[in-house]
Amino acid sequence: MGKSVKGARGALAVVLSVAAAGAMLQASPAGATHSYTAQGHISFAEVAGVSTTETEFRVTCPQMPGSQGDDAYVFTLPDGFDVTGTTTNATGTSTSDYDLDFYYYSAACARVGTDFDVGKDESGLTPAGTRYVIVAAFSGADIPVTLSVGHGVVSSPTPTPTVTSSPTTEPQPQNCGSYPEVPNDRWFSDPGLVNAGGQWGLRKIRAPQAWQGSNDGATGCGVGVAVVDTGIDVGGGSDLHPDLACPGKVRIVPETDFIENDDLPNDQNGHGTHVAGIIGACTNNTIGVGGVAPDSTLVPIRVLDAAGDGTADTLPGAIDAATAAGAHVINMSLGFQSAVAPVELLFPLFPEINDAIERARAAGVVVVAAAGNETFPLCAHPAIAEDVICVGASDPRDLNSWYGNFPVKVDENGEPGPGVLAPGGTGTIFFCQQEDEDIISTWLREGDTCGDVGYQSIFGTSMAAPHVAGVAALVYDKIGGGRSAANGQTVIDTITSTAIDLYAPGYDPASGYGRVDALSAIGAVTDPEPPPVENTSVGFTGNVPATGQFTDSVTLSARLVDSKGGPISGESLTFQLFGEDGFSEQNAATDAQGVAQLDLQLDLPPGAYEVIVAYSGKTGAYNSSTDRQPFEVLAEDSASRIRVEGSGSKKFITGTVLDADSSHPVRNVPLGFYANGNFIGEGMTNEAGEIYFEVPGTYRSKRATYEVRFPGTLFFRPSSASSRG
Repeated sequence: MGKSVKGARGALAVVLSVAAAGAMLQASPAGATHSYTAQGHISFAEVAGVSTTETEFRVTCPQMPGSQGDDAYVFTLPDGFDVTGTTTNATGTSTSDYDLDFYYYSAACARVGTDFDVGKDESGLTPAGTRYVIVAAFSGADIPVTLSVGHGVVSSPTPTPTVTSSPTTEPQPQNCGSYPEVPNDRWFSDPGLVNAGGQWGLRKIRAPQAWQGSNDGATGCGVGVAVVDTGIDVGGGSDLHPDLACPGKVRIVPETDFIENDDLPNDQNGHGTHVAGIIGACTNNTIGVGGVAPDSTLVPIRVLDAAGDGTADTLPGAIDAATAAGAHVINMSLGFQSAVAPVELLFPLFPEINDAIERARAAGVVVVAAAGNETFPLCAHPAIAEDVICVGASDPRDLNSWYGNFPVKVDENGEPGPGVLAPGGTGTIFFCQQEDEDIISTWLREGDTCGDVGYQSIFGTSMAAPHVAGVAALVYDKIGGGRSAANGQTVIDTITSTAIDLYAPGYDPASGYGRVDALSAIGAVTDPEPPPVENTSVGFTGNVPATGQFTDSVTLSARLVDSKGGPISGESLTFQLFGEDGFSEQNAATDAQGVAQLDLQLDLPPGAYEVIVAYSGKTGAYNSSTDRQPFEVLAEDSASRIRVEGSGSKKFITGTVLDADSSHPVRNVPLGFYANGNFIGEGMTNEAGEIYFEVPGTYRSKRATYEVRFPGTLFFRPSSASSRG
């Protein structure tokens, strides 16, 4: 199997995006942090010192409350945003007197933490699992707020992937929705390149238009693309190329460097990095270029060395590794000489490669390969293999590029196989003047082409194939991202049936089914029907007490069942105590019987409340449900204590007020002193709940009766104590 696999400029290169089997090592700069910054406004005006902040957002999460901004503002962190070891900063710029409070909620709408009285400009440690940060003001008015939340870096060891026909884990991109919103005919990716004439290839296939809209567009979110090539510029695994460093963009799978047989497929040629940028370079980062599928996840697999050479015996393992990693699409901008193609049609020369491709296709992987650059009227191998999309190159005028093989092949029945054209460049570089005729993309950072370090403008069917791989990622995104053989075939059929017809009407040997078009492809896909969502019912079990005293707790139990009455286990229930004077909540998970139980603290002012149990639902599976019961928080019993000490002018009374249940001191409450029924003084209890009082001279008789009287407060009932002197 010693055939040479080429992948240098003008030849064939490979790109793959994966969904990893098992945990993955995320290739982000070691120790680097990013941040989420957003602005909001709190307009609440203080009314008699009372705020209704917590009533505004208690059940509306994750949807924004209707009163958004009245006295609290809800910030939603991006999907997958990791807050490990980071802090939250809220900065208010109003000159009024106020404090900002943080409330942290998970994606399931469960509170994961609070940070009260943090001032106008303070930081708090962000709890793990935070998705929603609610910034509230309990006083003040017209308060602009700027929120900044740190983004941590997670590096987890990854087990070696096992070759399988179906993925065990879908990719989880963290940057979905980063695409530009208003494309036009002159759009050419992120600004900044010195000599780039623009990404005419993206404009030609109408990729920016395909991204638009939350309902009708697609960006490759959740789709893995494997780049089987010279690797990607990952800088030792901790220093990604800056245009491939947005969160979740590159995922490195162990044992995917088939040249040096290690775990780091780092590019030493530039070709694989170029292909990767065409597929999925980051957008809206103000530098460089953008990819056809800007929210796809790229998985580098290295089968070509620094010279762009490799051997055929590495490809089966590389294709299996991409399949095992969960890739939806494999891009191979590489191949063997087209002269072997006719023989391959009659006598398969590479059965191991063909078998690996069929295993990938059975698992739902769309395989894309470059047609080759020998000006031959047939696809090279592996592009000529059955079910592989063979991609030829076109120029800005939709003409076949002079160097490219035709995207022509036939299936086992003699019918045309899937073949299309895509932008690959004119192939006429003369001292940088003609770079706008070729394909600009990411390159090794030590590479410097006409003033743009880390970028290169080259041509080849290697550049055409990743345009199609990117469109395949968009279509896979649009049909829902579920990897299956049927969905993979849908992607292939959609790309060929929506290609822009060129030359002779219909299929022709020069252009195959035509030039790929992203907007037509995603427009031909019907949005998948959402899965049915089952109704649930949650309700209190047993008797719910009608009352409880301040500082005590109440034991609550609730059961969650589905529409058939079956228990739902492992779901979080939120127990709340809610009333006009505030609310508190705690969470508990349901057991095998669907029951959750906890002791809810009664730490709110006495008054009328409701006890509520709420289930927030589960996306795509269960609807939410609630149950509620009336409840009254009562004032706590107090216990007064008196101690008489000394005699004569050194006679003192010590009065103490305690919580009757816990014997904890009651601080900062009034306590009156009496002798023989006559009022002789008063004061406020200290941190120990005590007051020391010197007895006036007229009341120092040994026969006097001394008394302390606590008149009670909103939170504690009255009490008294007496002693003979």
